[in-house]
Amino acid sequence: MSDLELREFRARAEELVGLPDLAELEGRGRRLRQRRIGLGAGLAAAVLAVTGGLMAANQRDDGDSTPIEPPDDRAPAEIEYPGAVMETLDAGAYVLQPSLENGAPRVQLTVPEGWNAWEGPNRFDGDLETTQWYAGLVVVEVEAIASQPCGPPERGGYIGESPEELVAALRRAPGFRVTVEEVSTEMFGHPATHLQLRSTPESRRCWERNNLLYTERNGNVAGGSESLADTWVVDLDGEAILIDVGYTPKTPPQIQRELYDIVDSIEFIDPE
Repeated sequence: MSDLELREFRARAEELVGLPDLAELEGRGRRLRQRRIGLGAGLAAAVLAVTGGLMAANQRDDGDSTPIEPPDDRAPAEIEYPGAVMETLDAGAYVLQPSLENGAPRVQLTVPEGWNAWEGPNRFDGDLETTQWYAGLVVVEVEAIASQPCGPPERGGYIGESPEELVAALRRAPGFRVTVEEVSTEMFGHPATHLQLRSTPESRRCWERNNLLYTERNGNVAGGSESLADTWVVDLDGEAILIDVGYTPKTPPQIQRELYDIVDSIEFIDPE
């Protein structure tokens, strides 16, 4: 084929076949290399994961290795209530022992910040000699109730152990106006009779020595002056536990709410 015929053939071929775009080919090659690199990295990660799993399995099988302990998410243990020590309590759950009898139920309650330890948690402004308000509660097994205004209860005035006997004695409490509501099981998980005690001018004249209750564990328990009191007699399988909640008229509303939050937190628990 002559040179002229070759040049004509090449020109004809170029017209029929388009030349490739070199820039596009280069871009495709670059993307292909990147995919290969990504695939290689993925395979390497998979190999590492399998290897790590085998190593962890080997470690678990090794009797000499230290096992990894899971985090301890259990609630902290309750704190034994310190008693009448006149010191500020840390916020938290406390366990009280209202009775000295072996095997008697205990009481758990939760106290917010700023409350004081006495016969039961209480709160006041400044000190007890100058405070303008007071709030507190006790959970006790009652041995005796005063039989006359301003007179201390005497152990000879023993009232018996049944809830019915304690309710009847509280209804006769000297120097107080007492109202009784029906028995309910909603508050503490046991049948409980709700009473309200309001001091009278007769009892307020001698409020400094107005001890209404006697308990074997705490001795005489004050009735308070001008106090507004809610009292529950809880029936624990025929035995009575008294929950007495009191506050003075000038007690701040926030403290009153905290007081009844403590009441709402009360649970009776088996000592075992």
